[in-house]
Amino acid sequence: RVDVVRAEARRRLELYLIDRASVDANLASVVVGLAARDGDGALYERYLERKRSAATDPEEEQRFLLALAAFEVPDLIQRTLDLALGTEVRSQDRTFLLAGLLGRRSSRLAAWDFIRAHWDHLAKLMDPMLLQNLIRGLGQLTFEPVATQVREFLLPRATEETSETIAQVTEHLAIDAAAVARLQPAL
Repeated sequence: RVDVVRAEARRRLELYLIDRASVDANLASVVVGLAARDGDGALYERYLERKRSAATDPEEEQRFLLALAAFEVPDLIQRTLDLALGTEVRSQDRTFLLAGLLGRRSSRLAAWDFIRAHWDHLAKLMDPMLLQNLIRGLGQLTFEPVATQVREFLLPRATEETSETIAQVTEHLAIDAAAVARLQPAL
């Protein structure tokens, strides 16, 4: 069933890339995101080009930028992570792109490693509000031992602007990690 849905998403994506009116505007982001999941390097390039060429259409640009986080091939995940640090991604979009990677099973560990490795640079690139959004994105990592790693990583990095958000996220991580540990055997 999943294969059927993904194949249909890819079929509709091809139609959409030719004629945007061929896919209902309310479904376009879903189609673009689903089709990316099985996407290869060639499709990634098409998405990147579509994002770049949509500079005068913020909704379309955002649709294809955020869909880059849906690709599941490790090399493409790394390309998206690298893209997130570059000048091609606006500051306000960087957090959403990284949060998208953190929220996907195929990319969350790579995104976590990347964020840890580049924390100081990211903290300089982002104003405190955007950094707080990134911290909230780390709150998706609710499984152990990663939840503990995130808590231990964030606590010493608290600043005046981020301390409350870090406290909230680390508390939720502790609660959620305990729930995952308790419920996992039944699942």
